[in-house]
Amino acid sequence: MKKKIIVSVIIGILGILSFTGFLVYSIMGMADGLLFEAPSQMTHNFEEGTYTIFHEFKNINSGSVTISSYEDLNGLNIVIRDQGGKTIPISPAVGSTTYNINNRSGRGIFTFDIPLSGEYHISTESNKNVVLNISQMTAGGIIKMVFTALGIMFSTGILILIVLLKKAKPKDEDYDRYED
Repeated sequence: MKKKIIVSVIIGILGILSFTGFLVYSIMGMADGLLFEAPSQMTHNFEEGTYTIFHEFKNINSGSVTISSYEDLNGLNIVIRDQGGKTIPISPAVGSTTYNINNRSGRGIFTFDIPLSGEYHISTESNKNVVLNISQMTAGGIIKMVFTALGIMFSTGILILIVLLKKAKPKDEDYDRYED
């Protein structure tokens, strides 16, 4: 029984480390995206998938502080085109996706889908300078992350139960006692 407890504790520690590591890695990666100031023009290589455009209303970078309000987005126009010049449709963000990570705070304002991986041209116009972040963080992605993390913890609990409830295999000498 002592061996089972030690194995269960080790599984529990590994489960907690996996859970924590997964969440930290996922959360830190959420805000990492294409960070830029509008108005501007640029090209960027996107992977196929769904993206959210965030308004970074608080950004502290190398001692420089940028704080803007939702009203500063008046006059913001964003156009994304593929290499053939076809415009990628942009829709208002569904729900309220926000983040506050590493002295940066943002709120999702638009979403768009990239149908094929490749280089895309981004053009932004704005009445005021605002910081934008394009990231693959979506409400669905956050829900998936939460359920994956819960799955890690649930699996850890199941493994611990299996170890603790598994009956020990009797040794051959235990059978010898009952044969007489």
